[in-house]
Amino acid sequence: MGGKSMMKWPKQITSYFVEQLICSERDLDKAISIFNAATVEYSNGFRHDQNTFGLMIRRLLSANKFVLAEDMLVRMKQEKCDMSEDIFLSIYRAYARDHKSLEVLRVFGKTNE
Repeated sequence: MGGKSMMKWPKQITSYFVEQLICSERDLDKAISIFNAATVEYSNGFRHDQNTFGLMIRRLLSANKFVLAEDMLVRMKQEKCDMSEDIFLSIYRAYARDHKSLEVLRVFGKTNE
């Protein structure tokens, strides 16, 4: 992304606005950039919530990017955002789909450290 923003942000952004941008972006790498840019551009004002984190985690899991999804969970914890049941179920389903149900225990053990 460099020193320049890839898009022009409005003066005020909401979680809903960020969700819409992420949903409309087909390229996962660009969606991640949008997610990250929202907090960089508004470092003293905007914070991701369960909805934006959940959306990004689901996008990552649907692309089988398990490590990146786990990193997002760690970031969620660092930013003191509680994990919803919906996020938990998304993670469980993704690992089960990939025949890695026991990995869920490891992931949640990691988030409780």
